[in-house]
Amino acid sequence: MKIRILFFIPLLFAVFYINAQGTLTGRVSDRKGEPLIGVWVGCAETGNETMTDLEGNYTLKNLEPNQIIEFVFVGHATKKVKYKGQENVNVTLRDNEDRSLWTVTLGTGGNTYNNGMKEIYMMQNKLAMQKEVSINKYFYVAPELALTRLDSPDFGQIFYLQFPAADLMFKLKISSKIDFRIFAGFYVGYNINDWFSSQNKSKSDIYFNEWDYGINCGAGVTFSHVYLKCSRKNGYADIVKLPFDKTDIKIRNNSFDFSIGYIF
Repeated sequence: MKIRILFFIPLLFAVFYINAQGTLTGRVSDRKGEPLIGVWVGCAETGNETMTDLEGNYTLKNLEPNQIIEFVFVGHATKKVKYKGQENVNVTLRDNEDRSLWTVTLGTGGNTYNNGMKEIYMMQNKLAMQKEVSINKYFYVAPELALTRLDSPDFGQIFYLQFPAADLMFKLKISSKIDFRIFAGFYVGYNINDWFSSQNKSKSDIYFNEWDYGINCGAGVTFSHVYLKCSRKNGYADIVKLPFDKTDIKIRNNSFDFSIGYIF
């Protein structure tokens, strides 16, 4: 009799364990509502996995509470869901092209003005916000709004509001989280020192750098939501010398900067 009891006790625990495990079903689609075929659905920790069928449906069995279920598909952002005993979960996966909507970058570098006789080097700091608009799978138009501060002994501090500015961007995806970018475009900047109080003005009131315009190009790489880029700017600046000479002086403007940003 004791032998029979000892035999049934482990069997009883096994029955309770099997009943405690759950099954999750659902459908995986893209942002347009179309089913995604062959999406990997599973728990990486346990190796429990399945794939979506021709209708985008899946069934994942033998799940335990608090397990993390991942939905992975090439060219789409991975989505994770915590299993809490629910029976049905429908998932929408976003294209990787859709995740790079807004980019905020903070950059630093150098700016050189050359009037043919003298070069003036200025430190440059830049805060920019850029939005990417998809043309096709590889090309994007990226308008940008930026605030730039230049600083040198000759000009003092100069603040520029850069508008409009736009880049034509080529994007090559290396993996689901990494992509490489090459871009080229134009920029127009305007001196906004007059918008600040007189305490913030400096020698730039004597040498008033009114307009700044030209072309820029560069390259960058993204790691998930982090964006690293370097760019070079070539153009002209209109200088007005006050108060003795109000003649515009057009000089060459070259700069190089390195930026780090975050993609929303």
